[in-house]
Amino acid sequence: MGEFTVTKWKCDRCGAVEDKRPWLPVKRSMTANAEYDVAGGSVSWKELCKDCNEWLGDQFKAMNLKL
Repeated sequence: MGEFTVTKWKCDRCGAVEDKRPWLPVKRSMTANAEYDVAGGSVSWKELCKDCNEWLGDQFKAMNLKL
């Protein structure tokens, strides 16, 4: 009997599991640090699903950031 490995992809924000990394025309990521007692520590989102990638882009646009 043989052994094999199955590789899955997981969104850093929502935890959605996919068979492969989604293709995104614009790949967004976010790293933020804050005082733990104020905002709960740090956030690091490097791999996002399509929905979370779009959501993060909308948040950037709402802050009038140049992308």
